[in-house]
Amino acid sequence: MRILLTGADGQLGSCFKKESLLLNQSLLIDYVGRKDLDISSRESVESFFRDKVYDCIINAAAYTKVDLAEEEKDIAFKVNSDGVLNLALAAEKMNALFIHISTDFVFDGRKTIPYKEMDITNPLSVYGKSKLSGEKVALENCSKVIVLRTSWLYSFEGNNFLKTIQRIGIENESIRVISDQIGTPTNANKLVNFIFHLLSLKFDKINEIYNFSDGGECSWYDFASSIIEFSNIVCKVVPIKSEEYPQKAERPKYSVLDKTKLLNDFDFSIEDWKEVLKKEIKRNLN
Repeated sequence: MRILLTGADGQLGSCFKKESLLLNQSLLIDYVGRKDLDISSRESVESFFRDKVYDCIINAAAYTKVDLAEEEKDIAFKVNSDGVLNLALAAEKMNALFIHISTDFVFDGRKTIPYKEMDITNPLSVYGKSKLSGEKVALENCSKVIVLRTSWLYSFEGNNFLKTIQRIGIENESIRVISDQIGTPTNANKLVNFIFHLLSLKFDKINEIYNFSDGGECSWYDFASSIIEFSNIVCKVVPIKSEEYPQKAERPKYSVLDKTKLLNDFDFSIEDWKEVLKKEIKRNLN
């Protein structure tokens, strides 16, 4: 199987490269970053695929600056929606499987129980709206699509909450972290492992949305406190309310994803977020 992975320079793309080597994958994967392929440009995409054929396109490219997206709406939609459309059309033309990574931010957070795939979407931010638009154009323009919604991605690659909390925890005696937004941290390497597992299977459900995250739920405060504890950093974590830390983009107060559908359709185990985090930090320290 020949695979193209976009967003190779980002957190998820970097994890793909690393995990592919660790798992000794025999898949033929071409990794492309923005300098190699501007997915938001139809001409760039058509030119890129003119002499290339793939069995699968994994789109890990995204505009993820949630607050800045409120000011850069056009750029967010060009990458997160137009770019997805361009890749979906290319995948359809090649009869390739298109795996697209989406987000819990497509929901408004008004529920108090985990979100199922077919729950009503109502994104609160420009980022969330652009990602939802990307989901729709993928499903409407390619006949072999899997949309993977995930949440609170972290790893020791790229920029993310884990690395930020470790850095500011070392630099400060105390840090203030929001305690009234609830979700589930997801180890990016676990998501990569699931995608490799998915690619190893022969399955017939190829126009679907699936939720993927680690198990359980917590607040950003809980997440930060565990990062500090497991990293053996001496720093006090202080819980605060969302209104005490104003941000341009509104976040969902509750965005836990229900993984029942994924667990029913695939033989894949999901561990509790705290255990996964502890192992990830320990693995990096060794």
